[in-house]
Amino acid sequence: VLILDDRPAFRTAVCGALAAYGVQVVAACGQPEAAEAILVRVDVDVLVLTNGLTAGCRPLVDRVAHLPSPPRVLLVTDPDASAWRLFDDGRIHALVGTALGIEQVARAVHRSHAGVR
Repeated sequence: VLILDDRPAFRTAVCGALAAYGVQVVAACGQPEAAEAILVRVDVDVLVLTNGLTAGCRPLVDRVAHLPSPPRVLLVTDPDASAWRLFDDGRIHALVGTALGIEQVARAVHRSHAGVR
């Protein structure tokens, strides 16, 4: 799992919650460029993006789809029309509302990691 969020506290909390599920977090970063550098070097099962970076991450989501082994993309956001389009187009695989707590986000990531929709 790779976590991309601009808030260090959120990244730390999600990493901790995922550890309880036995899910390995490869990296957690705050910039799309850093995430892309990791994705081209490391085989990642799930990429977690959050709403603070949604607009800046659209090009990343588009490029991720063309990787030889693209990760499942989970978007943590308050879904709007553009988020639903990405979901409908198959470029993101799961949407999780921001109103949910860290535990629910971790549960959704765990399910995506296991390939469950």
